This record gives sequence, structure tokens and C-alpha cells, in this order.
Amino acid sequence: MNRRTLKLSLAVLPILTLAVAASASLPSPVIPAHAEDEQDVGARYELLSAAQDFDGLVALWREHPDAALVSFDADLERSLALWEAAPEKPPTDEVERLHARALLAARAASQALETPIFGDYAAAFISWDDQSKRDFRDGQKIVGASRAALDEGDETRAAELAENALQRAMYLGDWWGQAMSHAARGRAMQASSGFQHALASYAQARQIYHDLHLSRSEFSNLRHMINMLLLLENWSRAEVAVADALVLAEKTGAEASVIEELTKAPKRVDEARGGE
Repeated sequence: MNRRTLKLSLAVLPILTLAVAASASLPSPVIPAHAEDEQDVGARYELLSAAQDFDGLVALWREHPDAALVSFDADLERSLALWEAAPEKPPTDEVERLHARALLAARAASQALETPIFGDYAAAFISWDDQSKRDFRDGQKIVGASRAALDEGDETRAAELAENALQRAMYLGDWWGQAMSHAARGRAMQASSGFQHALASYAQARQIYHDLHLSRSEFSNLRHMINMLLLLENWSRAEVAVADALVLAEKTGAEASVIEELTKAPKRVDEARGGE
């Protein structure tokens, strides 16, 4: 190990340590920070949807962008649960009501936040046939199995499972599942020292989470990206990623210790670069 590599390893260790802790579980859905905000958004969602108030939903999602996906996805998941409880004779009227409400909210979110991903995600979900519904559930289980394999030290198996889950999510139009699968693959590749591949996976996860406005999940994967960029000595890209992470840290209410490490990162990179 040369001086440059040694100094860089020491420089990024605190960030790496934080990232390892963060990778212990899959990125969690983001909800509004305060319970009263969550209740307020939920109540407004119910009222606006009942009134078929598209413009009102657009305004709601502009005010609470991180609540859009989790709000209408709850309706989609509820509809799927109703089918799973009675696949031979599901309550069709209730399923269709939930689908219609979710699609209206998703299209409003796409307009409010200027991204097609919400409308596409909801439309894909409600279009699934019975086999696709099973594939969706299997994909969720496979992501969990990838995490378990990684915990057991089988990085190769973890990466294979994550790739399997990713392919399922892609053909289903399950954007959230794609983000989770990319993140799982990134962790598996990082554990096997495939840092370039890990970086690519984390970057994909970060971008999808950004489009979905799941800021905390985006932040988690961005921090993993920073780790990989520093290890790969990709200085310019790391500099941009750190700047983006500092903005997200403030937005997501990250702990002071995390913000402090991100603030120190540019100086540590400069020191490592000068150590040749």
C-alpha cells in the first residue's frame, strides 16, 4: 500500500464506518418527519381523492413531495393484499376503487414533481396479471434473501439474488423495487471488492430514489457512492457527490456527526491527493 492509498484509507474511514452501519438494512420508505404532518397529509389525501380534486392533489404533493409515493402506494399494496386474501374471488369493486384513487394521486404527483415515474409506477402496478402479482411478491422476498446471503458472507450469492430481483422489478415496471435491488447489488459488490460495479449500482439506486422523492433512501445510497468514489480516487465526482450529500443531509435531518464527516471529506480528499 503506497502513501497515497494509506492516507486515503485513513481519511475516509469514518464515512465508511457510518456507511457500513447504514447498510445493515434495506432503505426504508420515507414518511413526513412529524406525526401531525403525516396525519394531516393522510387526511388531505383522503378528502382530495374523494372529491376527485386533481389540482388539489398536485398542490399537496408539491407541499409534501416525500409523502407522495408512500401515500398512494399504500392503496396499491392494500389492493394487492385484498387479491391475495381471495385470489379466486377478490372484492373487485374495492380493488378497482383503490386502483383508481392511487392512479389519480400518482398522475398528480408526476405533474407536481415533474417526473413521469409516479404515474408509470402506479399504472404498471394496476396492470399486473395474477402471475405478475406473484412475481412482485417473489421479488420482494428475493431482495431479502440477498441481504441474508450477504450477512452470511456469501457475496456471490447475494449479488446473483439482487440481479434476479432487479430483472423482475424491471419487467414489472416496479421502480421502487428496482431501487431496492440496485442498492442490494451495490452492497454485495462492495463486499466482494467490486467497487466499480458497486458504484454503478449505488448510483442507479440513488437516481431512482431521487425521482421517487424518497430523500432518506437517496441520501443513504449517495453516501455509499461517496465511499466508492473515494476508494476509486475519482476526485471530481466525489466532490460533487459530497456537495449533494450535504444538501440532502440538511433536508433529511441527518445526525450532526454525519454532517461533520461530510463537511470534512473535501479537505481529507485534498490531503490524500497531495500525498503522492
